[in-house]
Amino acid sequence: MRGIKVLLFGLGALALLAIAVILLIFVIALCPFIVACLTLMRRNLARLWSDFKRGVFAWIVLSNYPLHRFFKFLRDHKRVEVTYVKRFPWNQGKLLIVSNHPSWLDQMALTQSMLSYLAGSEHVNTLPYIGTAKDSIVRLPFLKFLESFYILTPVERKQKREAGPLIERMEDILKNGGNLIISGPAGRDFRMRQDEEIRSPLKQKSIRRFGGLCGRLAAIEELAVTTIPAYIEGTERLFVQTNGKKEMKFSVHNFFVPFLLLDRFQIKIVFGEPLLLQGWPKEKARKEIEEAVLHLADLC
Repeated sequence: MRGIKVLLFGLGALALLAIAVILLIFVIALCPFIVACLTLMRRNLARLWSDFKRGVFAWIVLSNYPLHRFFKFLRDHKRVEVTYVKRFPWNQGKLLIVSNHPSWLDQMALTQSMLSYLAGSEHVNTLPYIGTAKDSIVRLPFLKFLESFYILTPVERKQKREAGPLIERMEDILKNGGNLIISGPAGRDFRMRQDEEIRSPLKQKSIRRFGGLCGRLAAIEELAVTTIPAYIEGTERLFVQTNGKKEMKFSVHNFFVPFLLLDRFQIKIVFGEPLLLQGWPKEKARKEIEEAVLHLADLC
């Protein structure tokens, strides 16, 4: 009797061992699949979280955000003038908006111009991503806060080695149906060298020569983006140059007295006709965008 029990126990142990071996082989065989599933789950959760944060921020901005209402006040009282050469649906997604870069306020003004046109829309992609210099995001806590809400996307203009992943991030934004605002030049106009200065054909208005980023993004055939050239002027007059004209500092006096109260100057924004540049050589696409912005300068 005892021998039978020992035999049954041994058979049971062998059966359990066999099951464990089979399960181990099964897990090893499925390991790549399990890892892939976990990776996709992680990515999807991260994407869902980013979309949620962006959606909350978009709802605040598009509904009753004070900056949006203030910008509307400025437009109603002719302090800001926005012109559209051609009307088109901003919420279609995959829009690359490229402008000149007179000051730090350019992208904010362009964003508010888009939101004013879109007020009331619930489409998350109507809130554009804004390409902002990486060193500025690192230096200024408020910009870091906006980056955490997936509003800003860093642009590396100094270390070319680090630029690749950031450019890929911008490509992903456009590929996934987002809108992106970037400045054409690799820095603000007041810092341009003499060989970087270019002028509009009629009024000879001066802007800084555009870098290659806008041409690269506009020309990628797989992205199928619509490029919107934009020209902005007047924001630079809200600043004063300091540190031997090496820096620009926002002037409260310039904002409240000559701009807001006395109406001595306006902020003018012109959005040009959409450009379809997919498949173009990058340099040719860059030049086409640059020339389009120069022609818009003559409309102000």
